[in-house]
Amino acid sequence: MAEEIKRECYTIARRPGRSFPVERHPHLFTTALVLTWTSWLYYFASELFLASRITRKSIQGTKEVWTAIASEFVLTFQELILALGLLLGLASLRRQSPRPSYELVGQHAPTIDVLITCCGEAIAVILDTVKAAVAQDYPSDRFRVLVLDDSQDDELRRCLIDLKPWLEERNFASVQYLSREVKKGSKSFFKAGNLNYGINARSEGKSPSEFFAGLDCDMITEPDWLRKTVAHMLLSDEIGMV
Repeated sequence: MAEEIKRECYTIARRPGRSFPVERHPHLFTTALVLTWTSWLYYFASELFLASRITRKSIQGTKEVWTAIASEFVLTFQELILALGLLLGLASLRRQSPRPSYELVGQHAPTIDVLITCCGEAIAVILDTVKAAVAQDYPSDRFRVLVLDDSQDDELRRCLIDLKPWLEERNFASVQYLSREVKKGSKSFFKAGNLNYGINARSEGKSPSEFFAGLDCDMITEPDWLRKTVAHMLLSDEIGMV
């Protein structure tokens, strides 16, 4: 059952956290992990014992045998460290309860600019990201998508223009194409500079949105991404980034 939290004109649903099987039964996973590594240690000890007996009876191939065993131990050592980390994590799960989830509900929503940075990636990949971003379960008049292209690709610009009827037909959010010009001799700062340009350019043509979100050009978002992300920003004035 969801609990509704009011923040000014916004409504945020608080739902009980869902625990994963590993959270519900950490002792089973711990036992399985311990048994697995106990079996491996027994196997490795047996291997050392047999190798020792074989090399005592025959000098031929001794170097190769011990080299193979040493390589096996080195390759497995990192897995052992990982297993120890998992054991510590499983131990901490016993002292924690599942975190609740928050989601903005209703049609009252703050304005958001979604910035997608790109620079010469495949157009099909960029368009997939754009289509996922505009298809958010979020009021379409309360957010927009800005494609920040550092490659100044005319074909990408045309593709985004051609996408406009598809967006209007589905009542999706608007998409804008932006591309900066880096003056000769000045630093571009690559992706960081492109993102910073987009943040500064948000005010062009209209007032900037209350929030902005950043995506790489190969990220496919879930439909509830904006609703779940912005909910945390609205719950506390002390949160500056999610």
